[in-house]
Amino acid sequence: MEIAGPRAAGGRAAGPARAAAFEGDHLIGSELALYTIDYLLGAYATDAAVKQRLDRSVVYVIPRVNADGAEQMFAPVKAIRRTNATPFDADNDGRLDEDGPGGSQQGRRHHR
Repeated sequence: MEIAGPRAAGGRAAGPARAAAFEGDHLIGSELALYTIDYLLGAYATDAAVKQRLDRSVVYVIPRVNADGAEQMFAPVKAIRRTNATPFDADNDGRLDEDGPGGSQQGRRHHR
C-alpha cells in the first residue's frame, strides 16, 4: 500500500517501506503494519509531523509478504509453514517437493 498526501501522490516519490510477515508464523508483524497504516491515515489531519512526511514522500506498507504461509496459520489443521507454497527442489535432484515434510534428511541416521 502506498500512503501519501495529495502533493506526493502525483509521482512515485522515494520513501520508507515497512514490510511484515516474511515468515508465515510471524502474524504480529502484519498487525503492526496495519496499525501503521491506520495511524498514518488517522493522524494526517491532526499531526503536523505526519502531514509533513506524507506531503513530501510516500510511505510503502506491505502487511503480508508471505500470504501463503500466513494463511496456513488460520487453516483448520494448524501447520507451521515459514515458506510460501511454491514447489522447491530442496535436495537439487531435479524433482520438486518429493521429499515430504521432513525433507531429504527424513529417515536417515547419522552415526557418530
